[in-house]
Amino acid sequence: MYELSRELNFPFVKFVRSICIAIISTIIIIGTYGTAYADAVGHDWKGYAGVNCLPSSNNATYRRSTTGVTAFSNSGSSAMSVYCPVVRDESAGGNNRVLAVAVLLRNRHSTSDVRCEFSSHTIDGVKFDSDTAICPSNGSDNTCTLSMGPVNTSNWGSYALICSLPGRNPVTNLQSYIVNYRVDEIPQ
Repeated sequence: MYELSRELNFPFVKFVRSICIAIISTIIIIGTYGTAYADAVGHDWKGYAGVNCLPSSNNATYRRSTTGVTAFSNSGSSAMSVYCPVVRDESAGGNNRVLAVAVLLRNRHSTSDVRCEFSSHTIDGVKFDSDTAICPSNGSDNTCTLSMGPVNTSNWGSYALICSLPGRNPVTNLQSYIVNYRVDEIPQ
């Protein structure tokens, strides 16, 4: 009889054990990475792959990669302006409506910095507010997470993310690239 009851409860024991493992794993992950990667309650954030970005010139030499690291890179020898599309969900404007913008990129140029600007625009396309951040050249290779914001917005406007991406490193021939970017809006 003891063997029969143990067999009947075995699936339940496995279920309880799997729940305990999931809870402990979550605690370990939060303890390891902190809450910086957790979403703020009530925020509307969107993450985008760097391959969504577009060069400002039709003649620009660039590369989109979806194997290994998904990225948009400048494969030419001179700097280019890169436009990265951003969806706006909140129609109402307000102070600090865009709480934060983060751009993960790699600057491999030996002397040129990467500069990104996030801006909000009116319904007529006029720049309303903006913030900028710079990833320094650091000699030859620098991975940066650029942080911008908060940014004020107007009613029914739009957003733009524009980065100046240097050309290949003249010594190593390595390309600078944008891996991904994130925009965190505060709902009305």
